[in-house]
Amino acid sequence: MPKDVLTEKDILYIFTDGSMFNNPRRGGIGVVFVTLDDDYEERPEELKFAGYKGVTNNEMELKAASVALKEALERPDLEKFRKLILFTDSMYLKGNVKTNARFYWPRNSWRDKNDRPIENVKLWEELIKAENNLYACRKSVDFEWVKSHKVSKYNKVADRLAKESAQVAINKPFQVQSVRRKVLPGVTKPNSVEMHGQRLIVYIQDGKALGKKRGYEHRYQVLSKRGGFHNCTDKIFINSPILKAGHYYIIRVNSVQKYQQIVKVYSELDCKNRKRIFIEKDYIEHE
Repeated sequence: MPKDVLTEKDILYIFTDGSMFNNPRRGGIGVVFVTLDDDYEERPEELKFAGYKGVTNNEMELKAASVALKEALERPDLEKFRKLILFTDSMYLKGNVKTNARFYWPRNSWRDKNDRPIENVKLWEELIKAENNLYACRKSVDFEWVKSHKVSKYNKVADRLAKESAQVAINKPFQVQSVRRKVLPGVTKPNSVEMHGQRLIVYIQDGKALGKKRGYEHRYQVLSKRGGFHNCTDKIFINSPILKAGHYYIIRVNSVQKYQQIVKVYSELDCKNRKRIFIEKDYIEHE
């Protein structure tokens, strides 16, 4: 049985996890509080929550952490703890919460160093706010990474709770997005389409607004048979809401692999009637 090393009575230990399942897409959160009694015996407390529809695993990891901190703030015995330690198996959470999400991204209008929009902004803001509320009560929060439930028995419990939560997915998605069926087989592989400023015929599978005037993100499939990217499914950004899920377009992409953008939409394709609906418009200032 994997074992966690918990040694101090004045620390509130928190274990969180998120889960995600497909068909239909849904997710859940798991939270476990662990305290030590006067005899240094571990006293775990399992918290159960309903899950969410149409979410990603990263969204659930962030939500689990923010919900855990909010629950900790409401504990009647919070005053006796010197600090809180939150354990997560998400490097996405652990690697960004103390630096990027708190300082760099907000100052850079929630964009990374390549000017690419950051995902899950509202969830990051919710987590930082929960942490700030604990700071206001003079309680610091440390975030520690654990190598999943194989080495942590309480992370294993949080994993089970997250899976159970997903089975009761009654909460609405965090973001409303239009989704259509694929027209070609395959799974989404980030950066599978190389950006060389080329023209592409694409099918828009889904799309969502990123908020804070950061444009729109689309999942697309390449239909062009030339260039070596036929059948590839990837994500791309555009500043305008012109593209619609379930539609076909002729586009031009940029030449920046780290921030894939549509720089021009030439026309929409009416594949059923074999017609082109001309648009011809640029969507960034510089190609």
